[in-house]
Amino acid sequence: MPPTDDEIRHLALTVNGMLDRISDGRRAMDRFTTDAAHELRTPLMALQGELELSARGLGDEASLGRMQHQAARLAELVDDLVLLFLGGFLLTRGL
Repeated sequence: MPPTDDEIRHLALTVNGMLDRISDGRRAMDRFTTDAAHELRTPLMALQGELELSARGLGDEASLGRMQHQAARLAELVDDLVLLFLGGFLLTRGL
C-alpha cells in the first residue's frame, strides 16, 4: 500500500479489514464445526458400543443406564446446537 492518505487508501484498508474479519469468521466456524462433530460423535460411539454389546446378549442393567445417559447427552447437545443456531439467526436478522 503506497504511503498516501487519500480515499483509495482508506477504501483499501477498509476492504482489507473486512476480508480479515470474514477470514477470521470462517476459521471460527470451521473450529466450531469440528468441535461440535467431536462432541456429538463421542456419546454416539459410546451408545453404539453399548447397543452392540446388548445385541450380543452381553448387556446388563448398568449397560441400559449408560445408554440412557448417552442418549440424554446427545439430546442436550442437539438442543444446544439448535439454540446456538436460533440465536445466530436472530442476531443476523436484527431481532
